[in-house]
Amino acid sequence: MIKGSLEPSEGFEPSEGSIVSTLDSLIEGSRKEISSQNQGITIFGIALRDLIAFGALLVGLAGLIFGIYQYRKRVRDTEKTEKAKLKAKDEYETEKGVLQTKTAEQHYRAALAEELGSIKILGSPEIESIPVNLLDAFVSVDLSETWRTDLRFETRELKKQMPEEKYSTPESVLKKAFRQYRLLLLIGDPGSGKTTLMKYYAMCCLEDDHTKFGFKKPVLPLYLPLRELEPKDTTPDSLPDNLARWAKKHVLDINSEDFYNWLHNRATLVLLDGLDEISDLDQRKRVCEWIDNTCAGLNKAKFVVTSRWTGYRKADGIELAFNHMRADVRDFSPEQQEDFLTKWFRAAFQRNFPRGGRTAARMAGTASQTG
Repeated sequence: MIKGSLEPSEGFEPSEGSIVSTLDSLIEGSRKEISSQNQGITIFGIALRDLIAFGALLVGLAGLIFGIYQYRKRVRDTEKTEKAKLKAKDEYETEKGVLQTKTAEQHYRAALAEELGSIKILGSPEIESIPVNLLDAFVSVDLSETWRTDLRFETRELKKQMPEEKYSTPESVLKKAFRQYRLLLLIGDPGSGKTTLMKYYAMCCLEDDHTKFGFKKPVLPLYLPLRELEPKDTTPDSLPDNLARWAKKHVLDINSEDFYNWLHNRATLVLLDGLDEISDLDQRKRVCEWIDNTCAGLNKAKFVVTSRWTGYRKADGIELAFNHMRADVRDFSPEQQEDFLTKWFRAAFQRNFPRGGRTAARMAGTASQTG
């Protein structure tokens, strides 16, 4: 109950200041009385004031905890979003790289097939130089691991010392060579079919006919004429760089990194043709050393090197130090020559008369017999 009254006593006339002072006294008294009453209110023995303060503390603490939770949730969500973006970007870049690599390989395969997939008869004015499919006209050559091209002109006594000749097919030679080595050296006379054999190896691999050579998985052929190695007056650049130059000459957008990845990360058959076509003797020696180092550095790749016997003579210091198997290419026998001409004429007729069928085949056989 609030005590006091505003009624003035008799004979007393209050001033303005006294009225204000009295009001202030009454308000302060009321406040103290209410405070004392609140202090007297308890719930389960706890003062109401303390309960209100504790409740306010709990509300503040809950707000703080909720704020921290919201902040950490936003951080986690942001991290998840960023990780998802990075993962998507990585997947995109990986897929893009794989697609580009596949596209580069497809272009390279197509160019290689165009470059190596046909064969012509050169040097005969009586026969038109018509390109025909190499696999249609290919005749297997005889290869020997014991017979040596460069010993044909030796004395009869030296010839008798040579082991008995054993001939093998291109397929069996490649199988045998790569069972023990990673480098096969093919030696032969001019026109004996060394380059044609290299083309045959490449085309079979391009058409996934690799099992005949002993490869269990598809193999990518990489072809390079050794005369195109650059620079030509010192140790050549790396194999990937030189393959990229070959690609550029054929208007292909394939960089050395693509070739590097192929050589290091998958099965490849590297065909290095024409060691003898490097005319400078000192440069040929450097190229031999370059081949040795290249073979040693690319342990997933298999190599085939060709040369005329006149361009590969130890007496001249021309020798491959990397472990390899050598096989010499024998000249065509009369029967092989006839077989080749028959196949070539048949392929030429079928090329010009694709719907001729049996008639074209009979004409081709007749032409080869009369020729």
